Amino acid sequence: MTKPDSAAREQAEMSLRRISGQVTVLENFERRLNRQIHEAQEAGRDDYVRELLQRRISVRSQLQDVQRRQQHAREAVGRLG
Repeated sequence: MTKPDSAAREQAEMSLRRISGQVTVLENFERRLNRQIHEAQEAGRDDYVRELLQRRISVRSQLQDVQRRQQHAREAVGRLG
């Protein structure tokens, strides 16, 4: 592997690690929202449940986008591998 190839692979791996970290953060946030939704439902706080559901929809959308980026980053690392 030449030096430019090595640098490109290093850059791709660094990008993949950063994106994977974002996936982890969003997955943890979604789990926390799910727990809060369940607790709010048990407490009969319908207004808060609706707010939390909207947040979860937003987080899931972001998570799907980041997971797509993660897959592309994995493919890039594989091509450079």
